[in-house]
Amino acid sequence: MQKKNQITNIGRVIVCELLNQWAGGTPGQANPDYNTIGQLAIGTNGTPPQITDTALLAEVYRSYIDPAASEIYTDPVLFEVIISKLIPAGTADGYTLSEAGLYTQGQTGLITDPDSRLYARQAHPPFLKTPTTAVTYDWRLGVTVQV
Repeated sequence: MQKKNQITNIGRVIVCELLNQWAGGTPGQANPDYNTIGQLAIGTNGTPPQITDTALLAEVYRSYIDPAASEIYTDPVLFEVIISKLIPAGTADGYTLSEAGLYTQGQTGLITDPDSRLYARQAHPPFLKTPTTAVTYDWRLGVTVQV
């Protein structure tokens, strides 16, 4: 399935903070990777995403996105950052999944870090995750120019 993404208000702030840091401004956080997108979460609440969302509505599983394993990379032709995360068979089984979200690393980079912030959230048609089902979430974050 393919759906448009909802970047949250916090996600927009994160981009502004990153631009500030890249431009030589003060990072504002002790961890230089604080604002990097580094985690994907899945959940069971299919309520449509809102720009005011700050978390998944019913998170059941979260995992790191590993740039070394080609789970996040840049397409210089399409001007997109592509995030592709596999939720393997045997993980989050028995849940009817209907939402996913991208989170930042936070201060410590730990999955349980309370400073990890929701960058984007999407709801999708529900499906039952079984022990033999593997699911890949692909996210495309692009830059467009209006003329």
